[in-house]
Amino acid sequence: PPPPPPPPQESSGMGRMIGGFGGAREPKQGDHVYEVMEKASATKRLLKYSEQEGHDMFVASQLCYYTTQVVAGTNYKLVFSTGDGPNSLFDMVIYEPLPYTGEPPQVTSIKAAKAQPAQEAASDPETMPMTLSRSLSALMGLAR
Repeated sequence: PPPPPPPPQESSGMGRMIGGFGGAREPKQGDHVYEVMEKASATKRLLKYSEQEGHDMFVASQLCYYTTQVVAGTNYKLVFSTGDGPNSLFDMVIYEPLPYTGEPPQVTSIKAAKAQPAQEAASDPETMPMTLSRSLSALMGLAR
């Protein structure tokens, strides 16, 4: 798939809500999120979800961005891309329990991301990155 749009940015003056998800991060090689994804079978679960919901099959999924929330463990909110079409973004939440529990991470939710008006993005290639960026911002809970 083509490279994902730049990560959504929090506008200045907006502080992070206590207990909420942090800012969006681009994944880097060696990030702990990849280990969490593997233990939770994230790619397999995304493929199964896609099949059940009637979404087009995909060859590979790519983690675009993620954010975390510390609870009694850690919630990871992930944004995946499965292609370059308007229905290729997915939101997944994985809960990783505290280490002392011995419990593995597990996928708690998966849903297709709601894109901005597809006609707008498809008709004007220059607005597509901005539209995807707005969609990702909304998805990551950064849009107010």
